[in-house]
Amino acid sequence: MKSIISKLIKSQKGQAIIIALVLLLVGGLIVAPLLSYIYTGLKVGEEVYEERTLLTYAADAGVEYGIYQISIKPDDLPQAPGDPELTGNIADVNGKYVDPITVTYVNEATYGINATATDGLTGESTRVESYVSILSFEYFMDNAVTSMHDVTMQPSSNVTGDVQYNGLDEDSIWKGHVDGEIYKDPIVGWPIIDDLIRYYEALGTEDPYNEFLDDTIDVSELESIGPIYRDGDLDIINTGDPTDNITLTGTIWVTGKLTIATTKHDFLLNMNGNTIFVEDPTIDQNKYALEVGPGKPTITGSGCIIAIGNIYFAPNMATDPDNYVFIMSVLGENKYQPTSGELYGSLAGNTCVDLWPGNTINLANPPDSLNYPGANSSNFNVIQNILQWIIYEQ
Repeated sequence: MKSIISKLIKSQKGQAIIIALVLLLVGGLIVAPLLSYIYTGLKVGEEVYEERTLLTYAADAGVEYGIYQISIKPDDLPQAPGDPELTGNIADVNGKYVDPITVTYVNEATYGINATATDGLTGESTRVESYVSILSFEYFMDNAVTSMHDVTMQPSSNVTGDVQYNGLDEDSIWKGHVDGEIYKDPIVGWPIIDDLIRYYEALGTEDPYNEFLDDTIDVSELESIGPIYRDGDLDIINTGDPTDNITLTGTIWVTGKLTIATTKHDFLLNMNGNTIFVEDPTIDQNKYALEVGPGKPTITGSGCIIAIGNIYFAPNMATDPDNYVFIMSVLGENKYQPTSGELYGSLAGNTCVDLWPGNTINLANPPDSLNYPGANSSNFNVIQNILQWIIYEQ
């Protein structure tokens, strides 16, 4: 028996080599077509991917075009729901055409942009839907008082208009009288410092600033001033007659602390539809980036007074419903303490808005000529955020 098994085993000698050769032959026959197929698949996939990428880039260029239009053409934008869209197109981006490009109104500070890129040969298209927010103060001007934190109203202080705040101290509001709604809804669109600075830098390209080298402006020597840029502190005083007056003829931009009539004599300051912007970020207690008064000057005319840091505002007010004043502290406290008169306009502050006894604030409508971010009369918009960016392949 052992002899028979041994003969059978010996008779299979060399069969493994034959099997290996057969497998090698079969592999040689299929590897080349397989590699060719893989190469073709990769090539086609790469071309499809490149085509989709080019379409996406083209549609994105359409969104950038829409953002540019929002920036430079605020007067052409839709201003309310249902207004006609702002439209445009780009004839050639990477061999694709982008049409239509539409800009639609969402709310006071938000616009939607849709851009569709199409390949003229294949008919394939990609649409990008995006939403952007602009730097706008219109939201705050819907309220008489807006505070990111607390509102403090002293006894006998009065507000006609809504009060919006996000603080914890509810009882402090009820010390005064509010003829309007008091609510704690989230506050949207609070400005970022860099965005504000970009706005005023861009404003200088439209209405160039004159760099002001002195640290003092004497009203008795001037009848008007602006636009100016002061890199450092600035003190506006009057060494002459208390009946002297000065009119703003452009934006006053001060990087340091600004004091107005804290010493010397009274004078009349006509805002004349212009803006005072104070970049000083001081928010220390009882220290102010912008200090006005007390007891002087007398403020008249419409305008904006915006400071990054704390504000102490204690002038005489000579305004009426046709003269709107907006006062805002971006990072700090807005302490409102006029000696006489009423404010027609709005107050806004970050840490606190503080109304002293006997003061009255009346919400009014800002004029179209007022110069602030997001105003209909602005020459441009500052894009604050891209809120959403969605690709649709068609």
